[in-house]
Amino acid sequence: MTSTVDPAGPCLRFVLADAVSADDLEAGLKAAASSQGLALSPPGDQDERPDYRCRTWDFRPGNAYAQLIDDGAIDTRWLSLCASMTVLFALQASLSDHIAWVARDRLFAAAQKGGPRDLVRLALGTNALEDEAVEALLARALGAEDTDMRAAAAEAIYLLRWPQLRSAVTDALARESDAGVKAMLEEIAGRDGSR
Repeated sequence: MTSTVDPAGPCLRFVLADAVSADDLEAGLKAAASSQGLALSPPGDQDERPDYRCRTWDFRPGNAYAQLIDDGAIDTRWLSLCASMTVLFALQASLSDHIAWVARDRLFAAAQKGGPRDLVRLALGTNALEDEAVEALLARALGAEDTDMRAAAAEAIYLLRWPQLRSAVTDALARESDAGVKAMLEEIAGRDGSR
């Protein structure tokens, strides 16, 4: 589900720390909006399914929005913040004073030792346009024996949209035997790779 606002720019994603409540998040969003001279709309555009909930707030004016996604499939709550570059980084800086999110290094360490969900969480919490360590980890995971691990690696690559992983996707596609994972890899290989 998307906002009614079409952002004039990119999005950043943050895996929220467990201690962040919905009330804390809304208070942080209001403070971030206020710091930028914006107003925060009440949450709208809610999508609720058994293992998935999404709430959306618009920042007015400013062509910006925030989405809180509670994804039960990976037991993760994450925030997507979308706006023009100028507004986006100002909101991020202000939000970081009010909201705790899981650092990329912690997500990376968990993904090195953990299971499929940790690869997806790493992608959700990595906002760089490239990261050689993450690229290598995902490329290795595409060759894992475990189908769930390969599927999670494909999902993480899909989320990151890094064109530098195209050759790893092409190589994995040539050897993939699982129809579901193969379909995901074909979808990734067929798009342009832009963020």
